[in-house]
Amino acid sequence: MGEKLPGKKEGIPIVDMSKSYRYYLSDHFNLDLCPECGGNLTVQLCMLKIFESSGTLECDSIVNLADHSRFCKTCPVVVIDNKAIQEIIAEGIDGEPVTRYSLKGLIDVEAVPKDKRRFDQLGTPGNPIPVVPFLPPLETPKVRIPKRNEPCICGSGRKFKNCCAKLYG
Repeated sequence: MGEKLPGKKEGIPIVDMSKSYRYYLSDHFNLDLCPECGGNLTVQLCMLKIFESSGTLECDSIVNLADHSRFCKTCPVVVIDNKAIQEIIAEGIDGEPVTRYSLKGLIDVEAVPKDKRRFDQLGTPGNPIPVVPFLPPLETPKVRIPKRNEPCICGSGRKFKNCCAKLYG
């Protein structure tokens, strides 16, 4: 028997995975505050579909992000821990290093019939992978830009002027 897919668990807030979210990576944004509204983010277990290419090989991977994704309760936003993504990419494809990748969307586990919620059954005939694509990025996030000498919004602990200020012009 294959490993079971994650689903609803008691006591854990459940985010609606059937709707689209806009994603941000943690190397540019804080894992605690929403980059669009500034509200608190909630840790939520989710699964992600990633396209990977090594130049000669290509594959789609399904990744369980466990504690590496944070959702906003107000905005359609998820902030993904980029360190976790980089660890996955570092594994490569059949020993070849990954040269490019893209995050395709979240997997709506609740759309999978309960009797087919196993990794070895997902994507088989009659049990397609229910991928919910990400929303397109915003031109400019609505986050409040700190003053030069304030702490950086990415959570690095450095002053904004010495960290992410160049990303905001």
